[in-house]
Amino acid sequence: MLSRLDALRAAFPQDQEIALEEAKATVNISNDTGEAGDWGRMEAMLSRLDALIQSFGNLRVSGRGGTSYSLADLRKYVANLLEGREGSSG
Repeated sequence: MLSRLDALRAAFPQDQEIALEEAKATVNISNDTGEAGDWGRMEAMLSRLDALIQSFGNLRVSGRGGTSYSLADLRKYVANLLEGREGSSG
């Protein structure tokens, strides 16, 4: 999934729709990797979100129930998942 998004972003680096899909995928992958304990991959997802924030700043992502989240909100969510790993590993 991410390789397809990478190819699209390389071809269309300023396309907001592609960035939105990447942000959503990043959060979904983070949820899965957190459950699997793949912390290195989750750190890679944080780096992706950092790059999206640098490129798209205040872009907002629609979530379930019509709630809107900024890219910074998504980054905080993933960072909190990563920080919680100590509590779930013991």
